[in-house]
Amino acid sequence: MTDNTSPERKIDSGNKVDALSKEERRQFEEGGYLIFTEFFNNEWNQEMTRALEELQVLRPDSKAIVPYPVFNRLLLNGNLIGIVKSLLGEEFLFHHANGRSLPSSDAGKVWHHDYDGLVQWKPGKPLMIHLLGYPQGIDEKRGSLAILPKSHLKTVGRSMPNIHALKNLDGEIQISGKPGLLVVLNSALWHSRRLNSTPSRRPYFNYSFCQFGIERPERNEYSDMLKDLSESIGKESEDFVRMILQSNTLKKKSLK
Repeated sequence: MTDNTSPERKIDSGNKVDALSKEERRQFEEGGYLIFTEFFNNEWNQEMTRALEELQVLRPDSKAIVPYPVFNRLLLNGNLIGIVKSLLGEEFLFHHANGRSLPSSDAGKVWHHDYDGLVQWKPGKPLMIHLLGYPQGIDEKRGSLAILPKSHLKTVGRSMPNIHALKNLDGEIQISGKPGLLVVLNSALWHSRRLNSTPSRRPYFNYSFCQFGIERPERNEYSDMLKDLSESIGKESEDFVRMILQSNTLKKKSLK
């Protein structure tokens, strides 16, 4: 586990939700990640764990976790979206929300990154971020998350890091944490999931958001999900839904 954490920032804690600190933004820009320990409280952890187990049954062939009540509410939560706005600005696009309750037999996932764009990301270009949540925590025996700090500064395709399989890489950090852990990644950062050698399941989820200015091929595949999501949460946040549904305006704005 790294020391670069912000344990004081928690969901529903009353913290100001509109900004990360200058130091947090600097760390994200340079290292490509942020770690928030116990970001989610026990109530959220229990409800999200239960929902992931239910979705495993209801949608066995899909990793999509929205629309679904608890994950709809999280998408509208000011504490979570406050982090997103700090990194992407007031206007941004929702990309996807995925998750699973992985079995104890899960063998992990090889090194990769998750940036979606026709051209690989470079510093200064429109950002894409992933927010990874672990309602039951992770550790070195229960599928820790390995990341390679600063690897987002490399210009490589998404599958290129696969050549390293699950090997330990020089400079990597293996992230462990208690229930409620939240990890925020530049989507171009290399990461891998280590194997789960415990008898316990490993629930996780990720939300992804991006800035305007770059075509996102994968986002076009989610048009039905975006429509269903807008109908599901439209009455709660019409402005937010309008932003989510800008599926045909991925290049609406170029960064100045």
